[in-house]
Amino acid sequence: MLRYGLTDNEASILEATIIDFIGLASLTNKMRGWHSKSMGRSNVKDIIQQYTAPDAIFGGENVLLITINKLYRSDMSDNELYQATRGIWKVGKRRKKVKYVCPVYQGIIREVYKVNQWYNASTLKYDYRDLSDLSTLDGRWEFEGEVADESLREKYVGKSVRQRINRGSQNPIKYINC
Repeated sequence: MLRYGLTDNEASILEATIIDFIGLASLTNKMRGWHSKSMGRSNVKDIIQQYTAPDAIFGGENVLLITINKLYRSDMSDNELYQATRGIWKVGKRRKKVKYVCPVYQGIIREVYKVNQWYNASTLKYDYRDLSDLSTLDGRWEFEGEVADESLREKYVGKSVRQRINRGSQNPIKYINC
């Protein structure tokens, strides 16, 4: 026993801290522990952005915000972030209007991708994602794209979209101007 006399909330935070410290790969846990994403291991840049990010101001661009809280890690490579963002999502016909997709972690835009083409789910190869946890791919889509122009990246990366996303929403998809 590491500590006793803790509240349930304190014990959950301690558990998540120890799991982050030891590393999930070293344990048999399938879950990282409560609070591991909200207060877990993070880099200084992410923590600073969390508290200081200005609100994103969207112009006329047709944008799809995708919350990737369960997939995001602060040490992800550019390709891992792209693959976590590009699929596999339940999006409707409005996807055809989408020009740009932004992955969002804890209410902050992490990148901007220009959409080149939408495909039925599992058309494209994934090097970094295990899709076996999806019960069905019916009605799911993925896109092929590229990092957007620097002018759009400067406009959106590191900006907050908390005012656009309903806190506690189970839907990771949010259309802007579509």
